Amino acid sequence: MKKYIILLGIMMFIIGAEAQQLVFSIQPEPATVCENASHSFRVETDTTEFNQLPMSYYWFENSGSGWMQLTTGSQYLVNGNMLRIFSIPISYTGNQYRCEVHIGSHVFISQAALLEVNAQHPVSFIYSGQCFGEATHFTNISENADLFKSWHWSFGDAACPDSSVYENASHFYCAPGNYRVELSGVDENGCLASSHQQVEILNVPEPWIEGEEIACSFQRNVKFFSGGNYAAYEWSVAQPENALCAFASGNSYEVLLDCGQTFTPRQLEINLTVTDENGCSASTSRSFLVLTYKSPDKGSLIQKPNDSRMLVCLVGQSENMAYHWAVTVKNQPADTVWKAATTQNFILLDHPVNTELFEYGVEVINTAENNCSSLFYLQTDEKDSDD
Repeated sequence: MKKYIILLGIMMFIIGAEAQQLVFSIQPEPATVCENASHSFRVETDTTEFNQLPMSYYWFENSGSGWMQLTTGSQYLVNGNMLRIFSIPISYTGNQYRCEVHIGSHVFISQAALLEVNAQHPVSFIYSGQCFGEATHFTNISENADLFKSWHWSFGDAACPDSSVYENASHFYCAPGNYRVELSGVDENGCLASSHQQVEILNVPEPWIEGEEIACSFQRNVKFFSGGNYAAYEWSVAQPENALCAFASGNSYEVLLDCGQTFTPRQLEINLTVTDENGCSASTSRSFLVLTYKSPDKGSLIQKPNDSRMLVCLVGQSENMAYHWAVTVKNQPADTVWKAATTQNFILLDHPVNTELFEYGVEVINTAENNCSSLFYLQTDEKDSDD
């Protein structure tokens, strides 16, 4: 803190043959100001003796290297017995200020005013948690936090206006986007300091689930897969205590369920939580119905012989079955490059089998059991032979 004593006096320098007396003073009275704060000086002049003479005033600053003029002259015409008041906003760091008033050929110079200036203590903060739908936490890391007597946070959220007067704060944003967050504090001397940052609230595109609406008892490979591309997937199935469907594959963009026998139709719910590369999550769900009808089971899809273009589907019961064949781009189940339907359990492809690029599957439909079906895939390193 810099301490100065304001010296308010009256000096008069007269240029010209005959002196006229001008009485003026600089205000405010002795006061304390904050470093870099905006403030105003004021000069009052009694111009009774200078009627109809032109008058102008100038402000000067001394930063330690001599006086420097801050303003151009402001012109007035003295009009009888009038008290003139002039003001100018100035930002200080502990400098000296003075004013000159010119009337006709006379120049009147005030004494220098010195102010007591309190140092400004900077404030700063960090934040964590930028995922939409989660709380964003703001931590005050101001070096001299113990010197402040009050705090105020502005989160910049016009849709959900909110603020906080605590040293640390949290906020739930109403929408993804960029927000201007400001922390301000008032210290023990009444000086205000502030700091702001742009905070980006990240959005995870909402996933959706593609898959079955109706499944059948004993159905293998009730398949669901996620729309959208994410870093991680977490699947679960909501069902009664006595588990009806169990996962036949792990957490990836797709999941397979193996559903058991039920004597009454049951509605189950498949749940999915995805996480993107920023660690932000989003969730969705999809309901499906498990019927009492039996689906083909104990099946597998094989290549026979191993180097041929023929695929053969083996199921426990082959009567009353229809076969819907499909070739899709690997890891992109919606991108079908070839499909066919037969009543026979084999198919001859028009291209060599390539399990590195494509996925080969067949839906076996039990036409005698309300068209309940199961899916089977050609065995690769990632799938069991009865999937």
